[in-house]
Amino acid sequence: MTSINLFQLLKPSALKIGFICFGLILAMGAQASEVNLYAKNKLNAKSELSGMSMVQVVATEGEPTMKHATVGQPPITRWDYSRFSVYFEGKRVLHSVMADGKPN
Repeated sequence: MTSINLFQLLKPSALKIGFICFGLILAMGAQASEVNLYAKNKLNAKSELSGMSMVQVVATEGEPTMKHATVGQPPITRWDYSRFSVYFEGKRVLHSVMADGKPN
């Protein structure tokens, strides 16, 4: 019985193309992870604030540099601090976002 070698079945050019495709897939996956980490850090600037009341945020972070008017339904309010912004739905923190896009 003769054994068949996979490398003998594939032409050298097909093998090269396969390795190139595999390398590109790995590289794209690494880039996607970096983008995902950047987005996660930017969107969760102060994740410990999530769910806090407005009173608790002031007690923890102090008064914001600017309080924007509430808009929409449900009511959304944004408070700006020097390094991040806090978004409230009603009286509770919904999200916080870094001002400069760099993690704390």
